[in-house]
Amino acid sequence: QHSAFRLVCSGLGSFQSSRNARVQLALAALLRLALARNLKNLKGLEWHQVLHNSSPKPNHEHRDDVIFDPVMTEADSVVAGMVGFKVARSDVESLSACRVRKECDERLLLFMPHCGKTLYSSVIEENWSRERLERLTIFGNSFSFYEIPRLRSGCEITDESFVELVSDIVKEVPCAVPENSKHAAQGADPWYFYLALHDLSLHWFPSPQCATRNFDVRPRKPTSEATKTSGPMQYGAELEQGRLRIKSSR
Repeated sequence: QHSAFRLVCSGLGSFQSSRNARVQLALAALLRLALARNLKNLKGLEWHQVLHNSSPKPNHEHRDDVIFDPVMTEADSVVAGMVGFKVARSDVESLSACRVRKECDERLLLFMPHCGKTLYSSVIEENWSRERLERLTIFGNSFSFYEIPRLRSGCEITDESFVELVSDIVKEVPCAVPENSKHAAQGADPWYFYLALHDLSLHWFPSPQCATRNFDVRPRKPTSEATKTSGPMQYGAELEQGRLRIKSSR
């Protein structure tokens, strides 16, 4: 048995300026409270409970849940602290927080909504060993989404990042977000929730699959001009400007 999950949130954006970021923070705070209490689901949890329980209970006093986005303001940091998160101060500190700590025998949940492929690849690389990967769960964009441009391009498919490299060992469960009003809170527009949380999946790496992987193998560099010029998608910027904008114009 491993110890309880530690939670790290990355790429949510600025709560001060983004409604999507505020919705994602609310879910992150509920996830944190559920993990601290070892709950099996979020049913019955209310927002006031998150604020009143931002300090973990005595048996979870050593929780080290972290949040980071380079666009976060001082006001954002204050709000994140109110719901119990420590704010990483740099990319390096944030990436370090995304590494499973083997000495603690911990499990790690990364909440990374609408981040870019480069960031997902980086956190997988930080955990590139059987001992770490099988204790890692990523709650973020469906990894299958990033295969679409490569398939459409007609280019040779290569292991150009760690996202492709784990495609045969990762398990994924889509987390559907309903678009109709009957599932929304009273007085809330369900479209807000959909824009903030659509196309997310839970990803984990079962031990039997990890046991078959040679972790000395690392991604090959892309060979086609299409993959070379596509560029990194840092913290979901391109996805936010592209896919979400298309959906919001429907």
